[in-house]
Amino acid sequence: MKLNKNTEALAGALTNNQVRGQWGELTLRRLLEQSGLRVGVDFHEQFKMINDEGKGIKPDVIINMPDGKFVAVDSKVPFNNFQRAFEIPEIANPTDEKRRKDLLKEHVKDVKKHIDDISAKEYFTGLPSSPEFTILFMPSESLLSVTLEHDATLLEYAFQARVALVSPVSFFSVL
Repeated sequence: MKLNKNTEALAGALTNNQVRGQWGELTLRRLLEQSGLRVGVDFHEQFKMINDEGKGIKPDVIINMPDGKFVAVDSKVPFNNFQRAFEIPEIANPTDEKRRKDLLKEHVKDVKKHIDDISAKEYFTGLPSSPEFTILFMPSESLLSVTLEHDATLLEYAFQARVALVSPVSFFSVL
């Protein structure tokens, strides 16, 4: 009974964009710390900078890499349509099945728009010795997996936009 209430509370919290953003940022921070990196030393959160064009930028995290290099990480990801799709029961009638597929297609569109938004920010232009890409951290393996399942070209789309999509496992290996 308590597990049910906790699960419902978590699901309810994840409908709030601000809470969901904090979930992604907290998951990212924990992963960085579990990798042996220290906040304020090896990575910085919400660090404001000015890019080459004089525009203010603020990635969720900047990781200090060896040899004075830096990598920007964005940990916010669209989630509303993904969540709505999985609120539909696994055993569903054809109408609900179609609704789930339509919601997942919309989720992929949301992720592509977010990739475009991150790409336009060009975080790397404000970082000395940065590779010319931004990491988009998706805080759940299933979130990335299901997204790619519904658009197998998404990784290539992101790479062309200078955005690297990662999940906790793939990000851990990158670190």
